[in-house]
Order: sequence, then structure tokens, then C-alpha cells
Amino acid sequence: MLTIPSHTSHRLQPLDVTFFGPLKNRYNHELDKWMMLGNPGKRVTENNDIVELFAAAYEATTSLE
Repeated sequence: MLTIPSHTSHRLQPLDVTFFGPLKNRYNHELDKWMMLGNPGKRVTENNDIVELFAAAYEATTSLE
């Protein structure tokens, strides 16, 4: 859990725009791709699926493409 001092959230807004926003979009893309390619109707499990999907999204977000 992350806490920040009062009235300082505006300092983190650039990070939200440049990193967390694209990470969220890429994670949703990875979820969509996972569901369409061989896993229709299945649930994403906490054990391996989330880790693999997030790792792929994080890698794509942080790479210098």
C-alpha cells in the first residue's frame, strides 16, 4: 500500500500519464489477447496467469520501442 502526503498527488500525475496509464492499457490488451487465444470462458487465476500477463505488460511498457 502506498501513501503520499496530503496535497501532493499533483506531483505524481506525470508518472500516471507516462507510466501507469500505458501499463494499464497494455495489461488490458494482454488480458484481451489471453481470452481470445485459446482461453475463451476461462478465468484468470491468481497463481500464474496474472503474473505472466502482468510481466508481459510491464515488459512492453518499459521497453524502449
